[in-house]
Amino acid sequence: MFKKRSLALTLLLALCFSVTLLSMFRISKRSRRKYSKILSKLQPGDSSHSGASRRNKVKKDVWVEKSDNIFHYLVVSGDSILHLNQSRSKQMQAIEEMGDITCYLQQKKYYVDSKGAEASEFEGQPMQQICILKMADGTYNYFNKNFYGDNALISVYQLPGHELSSNVSVKDATKVLDGVCDSVKFSLDDQKPRLSTQNLQANVYTERPHE
Repeated sequence: MFKKRSLALTLLLALCFSVTLLSMFRISKRSRRKYSKILSKLQPGDSSHSGASRRNKVKKDVWVEKSDNIFHYLVVSGDSILHLNQSRSKQMQAIEEMGDITCYLQQKKYYVDSKGAEASEFEGQPMQQICILKMADGTYNYFNKNFYGDNALISVYQLPGHELSSNVSVKDATKVLDGVCDSVKFSLDDQKPRLSTQNLQANVYTERPHE
């Protein structure tokens, strides 16, 4: 009789122990949902993610190489909104919408003598030709480094020096060209510094830049 009771007690303890283990390691439906939610944040699928950041007084300085020389591009914006878009299957896209924009683009650096003729570096004074673009708004794509703007005012000047800044004075500069265009595009990539315009209407002045 004693042996039967001992065997029954042993079986009961084993059953209780098994139930305890099962309850400890079993994952409930609620826990599975919670785990899946956390996992989706850590390893997002193809759902896109976006964000925006507003900035004021933005300035971009870029040096590009062409014609065996280094040229300075400067883009100044009164305000901007930076948009970031990303999905797991695509590369991140960053587009900056800019307002109240002035672009300063160095187009040529050279030297002139006392008579205004082009001279060598050792015999003349440094001069530069810059293009100034003004527009109400534009966009900059960080992926392909292209800048796009609409309804731009364009001016081209020759002035002393080889340094470019947003405080450049054109008071004593020689104007080469001014005009308007429907749109303008240029790249801040040092491999593609070309400037292009659409429907440009311009006045070219008699004093032409030195070739």
